[in-house]
Amino acid sequence: MKSLVTGLLHGISRYCQLAELYLGENSAQLTGRQVLRMRIANYTSKKWIDSPGNAMARLNLNDNGTNICWDFTNLYGGTMIFPGDSGYLKMGNCLMSYSKRGSNALIKFDYTDTLQIKYANHGSTMTLNTQGTAYAGVTAQLWGNSSRPVVYEVGVDGGAYMFYAQKNTDNTYMLSVNGACHATAFNQHSDRDLKDNIQVIDNATDRIRKMNGYTYTLKENGMPYAGVIAQEALEAIPEVVGSAMKYQDGASGSEGEEGERYYTVDYSGVTGLLVQVARESDDRITALEEENAELRQRLSAIDAALASK
Repeated sequence: MKSLVTGLLHGISRYCQLAELYLGENSAQLTGRQVLRMRIANYTSKKWIDSPGNAMARLNLNDNGTNICWDFTNLYGGTMIFPGDSGYLKMGNCLMSYSKRGSNALIKFDYTDTLQIKYANHGSTMTLNTQGTAYAGVTAQLWGNSSRPVVYEVGVDGGAYMFYAQKNTDNTYMLSVNGACHATAFNQHSDRDLKDNIQVIDNATDRIRKMNGYTYTLKENGMPYAGVIAQEALEAIPEVVGSAMKYQDGASGSEGEEGERYYTVDYSGVTGLLVQVARESDDRITALEEENAELRQRLSAIDAALASK
C-alpha cells in the first residue's frame, strides 16, 4: 500500500481515561505530526475544560503544534462545543464560519447568501437573504425597559434605527418609521359599529379659521413639505392632536435616553373637519341660491306689474 496508516494507543490512565491515536504515512512521521486524542470525563472526575459542564468527551487533533478540538457533553440535554474564538463548520455546500466581533458572536455562511428556515417537510420557508452589495450591515434587536416594555428594532450598523415596533405600558402598540413611508393605501378602521358618542363637528367653519395650510422645510433633513401646525390644530380641534417621543440624533432610545416629546397630528381627523366645513359651506350656498331664486321671482312679478300699467 502506497499509504501506511500506523496507530499507536498509549498513555492509558485509570485516573484520566486518556487514549491517543497517532496517524501518519509512515512511522517516522508519528512524532508531533497528526494526533487524534480522545479523553473521557465522568460525573465524579474534574471537568476536563475550564468552563463548567457535566460529563464530557473531547476529540482533539494536533497538527504541527496546532490543536483543533471538539467537545461533546450532556450539557443542556446534549451539546457539541467548538472551543476557540473562530472556526468553520462544513455541511454539504454550506460552509459556516463563526467568530467574535467585539462582544458579539458572528456567524456567516461562505458558500451561500441565503438562509432558509423550514418546518419539517412543509413547502413554505422563511428565507433570509443578503446579496453582499449593501454599504452597511443591518441589525435586528429585541429589547425593552420600564417605560417601553417590548421593542423590536431594525437599524443600520453604527447608525440610527430604520423602524421599530413597540408595546407600551398601557398595552397599546405603535410603529415608528424613521423616514418616509410609502404604500399603495393606508386604511383605518372607521365602521360606525366600532364607535360611541358620535357627534357632528359643530362650528366647523369657525374652527377652520383658526388654522392655516403651510409649506415649510423640515429642520432634520432640509426637505420641503406642506401641512398644518399642530399648535393651531390643538386650538381648532384638539381631538386630532397627540404626541410622540423623538429621540436624540434619530436614535431609538435603546441606550436609555428619554428624548423629547413633540405634538403629532392625525390628518384623517383634519379631513373630518374639512368635510364638515364643506357641508356648512354647502348649506350656506344652498340657502343663498334659494334666496336668490325667490328674489328673482319677486323681481319678475314687479316687472310684470309695471309692464301692465
